[in-house]
Amino acid sequence: MKKIILFSLLAIVFLRVYPIFLPTYQDPDVYFHLRMTEQLIKNSRLDFDALSDGGRAYTYYPLYHFAAAEISELAGTSPSSSLAALPILIAIAAILIIAEISKKMFGEAASLFALFFAVIMPAYLIRTAAYGRPDCFALLLIPLLLFGNLRMVPIAAIALSLVHPISALFAGVVLVAVLVVNFMFKKKIDKRAVIYLVSAAFAALYYLRYPLEKLRLAHTFTTSSEMQAPGIFLLMLIGIVIVFALVGIMPAIKKRSSRLVVWFLAGLGAALYAIRGVIYFAPIVAVLGGAGLAVSVKKLKKLSLPFVVFVFVVAIILVSDFNYNNLGTHSIRTEKALRWAEANTPRDSVFLSMWDRGHVITEVAKRKVVVDGYFEFVPDLDERVKDSFAFLNSCNKTLEKKIVEKYKINYIFVDWSSEKCIGFNRVYDNGKAKIYSSNLE
Repeated sequence: MKKIILFSLLAIVFLRVYPIFLPTYQDPDVYFHLRMTEQLIKNSRLDFDALSDGGRAYTYYPLYHFAAAEISELAGTSPSSSLAALPILIAIAAILIIAEISKKMFGEAASLFALFFAVIMPAYLIRTAAYGRPDCFALLLIPLLLFGNLRMVPIAAIALSLVHPISALFAGVVLVAVLVVNFMFKKKIDKRAVIYLVSAAFAALYYLRYPLEKLRLAHTFTTSSEMQAPGIFLLMLIGIVIVFALVGIMPAIKKRSSRLVVWFLAGLGAALYAIRGVIYFAPIVAVLGGAGLAVSVKKLKKLSLPFVVFVFVVAIILVSDFNYNNLGTHSIRTEKALRWAEANTPRDSVFLSMWDRGHVITEVAKRKVVVDGYFEFVPDLDERVKDSFAFLNSCNKTLEKKIVEKYKINYIFVDWSSEKCIGFNRVYDNGKAKIYSSNLE
């Protein structure tokens, strides 16, 4: 068993270090988290972001940046290395917890299968590979909240609320549903749910310092722009595990485990609602998938070994077909253009680009942007996104001039080949990335 655990740990790390060797970060959000971590280490505090949206108060969820900065300080590593290591460390703890839950509920065989599924599942890989996003904490903290020691619930609730409030909301929905089900059918109050709600409410006091009246605007944009998951893509992220999870749901029902059943249904609903919701579905699919495979193996008897080998081979083929590059990377020429901008444009310059390039500009060029992916509590977010899109996708010189004057834009940055005509002087072009000057004094 110890050898299997050791091999699994090595596999977790091996499958997740690939992004470190890419020439640029795979996700524009990494540039933002890197900049905030650097700023925190330098100033020992985060209260104002001078570059995002032309300058704004710091209103992001704080724990991720503080955790990365603390790792960097304690280990003596660069902020970039800390951001690479943090999701992998989370993955190790999260996957071991899944194995422990499965062992507790369904036995050792189910635990080993659940461990294997969690190690290779693309839904886990996306968020827990190097430079993963803050919601990777959900893969660790939600299982801990649902099945961990009661003493851990307040700590996990506060941590989840401060690192990813949307995930805290999902955990709250699951626990409240469990509370209702247990009260209706077992005539008892679920202590776990009560402790969680009190702890999460306490953590929520932190956000009273933020402009909460602006929350609706950020929610409107992120919800409307969220891609719903086509069934085939959802299956690709979960893989063959879903087949065995459907088998494993029956033992969970027989055990009358309201937490497992409610978690499965809520996770499925979140995944179908929006593709990002797959992170809430993946852990319970791994647990039930392990149980389902254990049941299948037991029933097959003499054919059990060939069947297990077949399942493992199919699962590995599916994950090998998963390509990190599908997540998108920014080219070396994009960063080269922005380093030119850092050296050749005034420090107080304002850049316009599509919102998903904003983080790259603020970190690499160190210049202000009209809009970036930092959506939380931006007062005029929808307007900024709309104006940026209109500017870059029209040939209306009057409109372009109006937007330039509105946001005091000095430069326009584009790094894709299909941009519309831009009626300003091109000052940089490396064949991939282009920079235009608005000549605004």
